Amino acid sequence: MTSSYLDDDDQVFYGGERSSDTSSTETSKPATGSSSNTDSNSGSSSTSDNLLDPDKKSGPSEQELEKQIQDSRLEKRKVESVHDITILRQRGAEQSQQAAKYYKKYRIEEAAQVKHEQMVFRNRRKSEKYLEKVKDVEVKIADKEAATAYLEGAKKERAHIKVAKLRGKIAKLKAKSSNADAIAAKHRQKAVARQRKATELLEKSKIHEAEAKSYSNRADKLEKIS
Repeated sequence: MTSSYLDDDDQVFYGGERSSDTSSTETSKPATGSSSNTDSNSGSSSTSDNLLDPDKKSGPSEQELEKQIQDSRLEKRKVESVHDITILRQRGAEQSQQAAKYYKKYRIEEAAQVKHEQMVFRNRRKSEKYLEKVKDVEVKIADKEAATAYLEGAKKERAHIKVAKLRGKIAKLKAKSSNADAIAAKHRQKAVARQRKATELLEKSKIHEAEAKSYSNRADKLEKIS
């Protein structure tokens, strides 16, 4: 009974609530609901925007793809060009190696040829010296024979024996001269064979050198183009 006679202030004092506060709380609740509705509406609108504009999260465009294809093709051509240049350089190096190999053999043959030529010259000089000694001995024989005309008896016999020995010496000197000539001819033959072989080796070396230069020029031109 007492509560029926209390006004709003008294009800508040005794633990009650004002009617105005209750109404205010009731009116404030729908506001939160409206904000959640707003958020849901914004989320749905963003989702709809994404659906309407699919290019935002899709892959690269056609122009970008075309540029990527051109770049990849250019890179492929560069790699192929480097590969071709490398092969040409390798072949050129192999040809240079062969040229150096034949040139080395050419020099060996040339050295052997020079050695044989020296032996030819040496033996020919020996032969000439033996022939010069033969001439000297022939002069002595002529003198002895001229002197024997004025000798008699035992002296004349000794003179004839001396002349015979000198003629034997001439025979030995001529044999040595012929032997030296034979050795010279032998070395001359070997020198000619070495010279012929050296010429063939030099020709092969020049051929491989020309091939190496050709490969090098081709590689240089391809490198300039690429």
